[in-house]
Order: sequence, then C-alpha cells, then structure tokens
Amino acid sequence: MGINASSLKLIKYILDKKKVSVKNASLHFNKNESTIRREIETINLHTKDKNIIIIDNGLLTTSFNYKEYTKFIESLSISEYSSTPMERINIILISALLNDYINLTSLYEDLGLSVSTKKNDTKYLKTLLNSHNLKLTILKKKGIKIEGDESIFRLLVVKKLQLIMDVNLDNKLERRKANNPYENYAFDLFIEKISPYRDIIDEKLLYFLNNINVNISYLSRRFLILYLSVSILRQENNYALTSITKVPIKVTNYKIFNSLLENQEFSNVVAILDTNPSQTFPFDEKLLRLSNIFVDNLLKDIRGDILKKDQFVKEVYYFMYKQICSHYLDVYFDDKLVNNVEIALPEIHKIISNNQKIFKDEYNIELNNIQISTLSLIAKKWLNITASVKRKSLKIILVTNIVYERIQFFEELIKSYYDVKLVGVFTLYDIEKIKTIDYDFIILFSNRMLSVIKEEFKNAIKVNFFLNDEDIKTLNSYGFKSSKKRILLDEFVEEIKNLNNKNESKIIEYIKENYNDYFL
Repeated sequence: MGINASSLKLIKYILDKKKVSVKNASLHFNKNESTIRREIETINLHTKDKNIIIIDNGLLTTSFNYKEYTKFIESLSISEYSSTPMERINIILISALLNDYINLTSLYEDLGLSVSTKKNDTKYLKTLLNSHNLKLTILKKKGIKIEGDESIFRLLVVKKLQLIMDVNLDNKLERRKANNPYENYAFDLFIEKISPYRDIIDEKLLYFLNNINVNISYLSRRFLILYLSVSILRQENNYALTSITKVPIKVTNYKIFNSLLENQEFSNVVAILDTNPSQTFPFDEKLLRLSNIFVDNLLKDIRGDILKKDQFVKEVYYFMYKQICSHYLDVYFDDKLVNNVEIALPEIHKIISNNQKIFKDEYNIELNNIQISTLSLIAKKWLNITASVKRKSLKIILVTNIVYERIQFFEELIKSYYDVKLVGVFTLYDIEKIKTIDYDFIILFSNRMLSVIKEEFKNAIKVNFFLNDEDIKTLNSYGFKSSKKRILLDEFVEEIKNLNNKNESKIIEYIKENYNDYFL
C-alpha cells in the first residue's frame, strides 16, 4: 500500500495541531483507531532514518516541519502514490480540455494504471459529465473527447486547476508546493500547453488589471488568470463559446476579446471576483429593494439600529450581487483563514441564516456557511461603528489575502480595542506601495506573509483574525493604547473656515479624507 491523499492529510493534520491523540485523529477522519495506526505504519515506511509520525503514549506528533512536509511530497514518484478516482478524473478533464482528444489507454499506461482501473474511471467520468450536461464521445482509433457546453467545460476545468496552482507576485502560475505526483503531472500538462500563448495571456491580463481600479484578492486573481489562460487556449484552438452562463442580473461589460460571447462570459467571471475596495456594480432595482428588506428584517430581529443604514444596505447589495453571479457560475472562493464565525457571532449568524430566504425565493440561491459568515461580519462591523466613538489612532496597514468585506469587520474590531487608523490594505502584490505610506505598524494574519514582510519593513505584527487574549497582550507590548480621542475645536473650525471657497461636496470630501474616524 502506497502513500495516498488520506496519508498526506493525516500528516498535515498532525503538523497543524502539533500534538493530537490517536482518538481525536480517528474522530476527525471518521476512522477507527486501528486504521489510523496502520496508516501511520505505512507512512513511516517511506523514510529510512526517522519516523514521520511518532506515537508516544497515545499522542501523535510529527518530526516534519512544513518545508520537510512539502519536500516529502515532492520526493514521491507516481509509482509510490496511490491515487484516488477523482485525482485520475481530474487529469482526464484537464487533458481533454488541452487536446482535441486523448487516448486513455496510453494515458493509463503512462501512469502505470491497470485496464480495470481505466474502465471503472470511465464509468465514473461519464456520471460526472452527465451531472454537468457534458458527454463523453468515443473517436474510433483515436480516443475520447468531451463535448457539450463550452462555458461549463471551461469553468469545470478551471475549478480543478485551482487546486494545483499558485500565483507568484509577477502574476505567473506556479505549481503548488504541496502537490502530490498526480497533481504535478496535471500541472506539467497544463503549463506546457499554454506556454505558446503566454504573451497573449499576459497582454490581456495586464490590459484588464490596468483598467480596473481595485485590488483583486489572491483566490480571485488566481481564478482570473486561469480563466483567461483557458479561454485564450480554447479560442486559439477553435473552441469558441456558442453560449454563455445566464445570470439573472446585469453585469458590467468588459471588452478584451474580439468575440461578443467571450466578452460577455468574461464579464460574468469578473462580477464574482473579490476586490478591495468592492467593485461598483450596475444598478438593479429588485436586488436593492430586497437588500433594504433584508436589512430592515435583520435590525428588527436583533432589536438594533445602525447609523448610515444606506451604506450598510449598499454593502449587502454589493455582496449579494457577487453571490448571485457565483451561484449561477457555480464558482466560490472559500476563505479558510477566517472560520468559526458562527461561534464568535452566534446570534447574528443565526438571524442572517434565517433571513436569507428573501434572496432564495427570488434568485433560487441558498447561501453557504462562508457567505452567511461574511454577511454576519458586515452586520457586526456596522453595529460596532454605531456603538463606538471614532478615535484617532496609530496608523496601521493590513497585508492579507482576506476578502474586503471581512477585512472591514477586523478594522472595526481592532478599533473597539485601540486607537488605530487603517491607512492601507494590501496583498503581497502591492507591498511596494507601503514604501510611500506613513504608518506605525503592519498587521498580518499569516506566518508566511510575516516572513516576507519583516525582511523589508519595520513593525510587522502577526495576530489572529478574532483577536484573542495573547494578541491583546502582544499589541499592548507594542504600545497600542486605548483612550478617548478628541478634536481641538478651534483648529477644526479654522480648517473648515479655510474651505469657504469650496462647494459642499468638496468640504465633505475633505472631512472624509482627514476626519474619517469622527464622522459618518
């Protein structure tokens, strides 16, 4: 028995937990304890000098750090790895998109797999394709071909490619460090096939990025680059769209291709991207009306009030706009860094879960836990704003891939503890901009990002998204202080008097820019 996906998940689980009992591991993976112990024996057979997983008095630890874990996976050959049906199906799907047809017999021989495995996988593949309104066509003396709705096929494969790809700071696709041998096989197939179109892909991507005035989150950026790569590859090989995904809402029209249908589907994809700040979407009277009703019902149920309710409604409108489009494209970006919102904010989470019916009835969309959690954070943020006094603060910058709506919650959370002012939110792609900003501290949520940032910038601090007691102690040690903020009235009046030649909108803009912590 070789190493498989289950083995790697077990190592990673113990690596993340540092120390865990055999019992808890068996409960987590829904296996009995003897199965866990046998799996550990198999894992440890793959190293000569030391055990990967150590069992001591019923407790599991690993001798690996993350770097050693990824090196171990890289060292595995295809013959040492026991693949799952889905891992093999993913290779078929990606191969079928990259080529006019594929010879399954040759593919399975190359992977060292049996004829019976190929037959079983083919049955599984047909079932999967049928569920997506696609079909498997047999080409005599050639192999197989996947046919059907081109848009559905592209999106299906892009979702598979997301699992094996990373994107570097130059917007280039890279193999994920934790890829298993089958994922690396699929990665190599894809990169080799799109390499002749690299210049076209880069040109289209750069044109789009230069014409959208927002920062795109990591997961959305990766999806966008993969979608562009697949779309260009398919168009260059005469597999153009003949239809697009029908979303029940108007999207902003982007023109980067010569084809109307290609532009329309690309525009659908752009509508689901997480950005900072949020994209501005076209006006939709029905969605705005439903957003108002949703907010009114929410405030009634929590027996609360929110200042600037129109801005709260606007955020709900923008967020639901993306979720509606995501539902119809069947593409979601799971933010794993922020979880357990239902534990931290149980009341709001439950109320929003109960009140989502208004959107379900109109758009046939049911929000998942991640979407409900994000709406909970949006609501709690505005409740915090209403309940708190805006105060001057230390100037902080956030460097993170967490989506915009969730970052706004953290901003208000940290303001409820300290005198801080958020002067910038960036991903690693934007860190050069930090050099132009006056700041006191950089806040991060990831050890990986911290290791990159601290090499070049001062005062970088890693905390948890939901600030815990240890985070508070850490921030206190850096001099973060909680105190009331005041404005010198004479100075403020003098500044406003100096704006007497400005119109009302210019005065409001000035106050928002310089006194955002004081006025809503």
